[in-house]
Amino acid sequence: MKKKKNRKIKNRILLYLYNTVLFAILIGFVLLFRFVDRKNNEPVSWDFELGKPTESSTIHGQIEKAQEWTDQGRYGAEFRMLCINDMDANVVNWSATMDVPTGARIDSSWNGTFEIEGNTLHYTPDWENAVVYGHNQRTFGLVMYTNAKYLIHDLHIVGYVRYDVYGMPAFWALVAALVIAVIVMLMGCVLATKERKFMLKQKQDQKTIIQTMKTFVNFIDAKDSYTSGHSLRVATYSADIARRMGKDQKEIENIFYVALMHDAGKIGIPDEILTKPGKLTQEERDIIQSHTLIAGNILKDFTSIPYIMDGAKFHHERYDGGGYPVGLVGKEIPEYGRIICIADSYDAMSTDRCYRKRLPNEVILDELRSCAGRQFDPDIVPYMVAFVESGCDLSELRECFGLTDVF
Repeated sequence: MKKKKNRKIKNRILLYLYNTVLFAILIGFVLLFRFVDRKNNEPVSWDFELGKPTESSTIHGQIEKAQEWTDQGRYGAEFRMLCINDMDANVVNWSATMDVPTGARIDSSWNGTFEIEGNTLHYTPDWENAVVYGHNQRTFGLVMYTNAKYLIHDLHIVGYVRYDVYGMPAFWALVAALVIAVIVMLMGCVLATKERKFMLKQKQDQKTIIQTMKTFVNFIDAKDSYTSGHSLRVATYSADIARRMGKDQKEIENIFYVALMHDAGKIGIPDEILTKPGKLTQEERDIIQSHTLIAGNILKDFTSIPYIMDGAKFHHERYDGGGYPVGLVGKEIPEYGRIICIADSYDAMSTDRCYRKRLPNEVILDELRSCAGRQFDPDIVPYMVAFVESGCDLSELRECFGLTDVF
């Protein structure tokens, strides 16, 4: 349960981070387009003085007096002009102005319209020349008469630079980031699908193992009507002890399954001995006690559930060393064996057996406390006592452990 919760938290954090990155990329696109839109709507001007070099990678103009003549005391000249765009961006809605002497008169022009206002000559390109494409140029000119020889020295150009967002490095950097984000998302979906399939298969495999164990437990319990349900009860008591000891959900579930198989060795004990109502002979007692060794041999290769052999083989060891089959003392007994020992004894005392009726809770509690340090681990006894005093319902406990789906 805790592992599943941690996985959900981890997935939420990853989803939050992914959404944050995706949101940042989208904000980057919005800011980039707004920047380009703002730059595209800002008029830009360039001033040029004839004969002086201009900056590279920008707009610059050229003026050439192609020819000149005299006509009835006035000076005529043909001026050819260039608007040269050395930038990657286009220039649109552009126009030009030039200073001219008083009395200047336009005779003819091409590629646009010229107008004189005072000492200023205004040029507006026609629709075919309204755009100066990147690394390109536009030619325009006029024939003008003046009262004296004159050469246009200054050219002033005003226009709007049209930046192409698709040609900007920032745009392609954002596109690359978006592609990576999409790839990561697709990989995440693929991995999530594989993980889900793996989890489903793992859950199905676990369900198969548990059903096999349950079937085996039913065989064991069917051998003695008095102990029917004994294995499931002991498993539940053991899980509750583990919970009270502060074990995590995974270990609680594990000890439940270990305790469920603690009497697996009884499958090899003859029914007439196992269900004998009277006193057992020493030989019969030895046979009964051999069920721990039989269980250990049966479960030795059952590696899917950790420590499953320890629970079955050592749950009849006593804390003072007087148990069987080995006679281990104190903490030498595996913890699962010590937990199942007290859970098994409690179930024996709290249920009807072929040789006696169940004992009252007061007697059971006295027995648990008096056997602390002798039969039972004194550190575990308080947890069993707390369970008895709490009067917990077994079905509620299994629901608390998340085990109601299988039992």
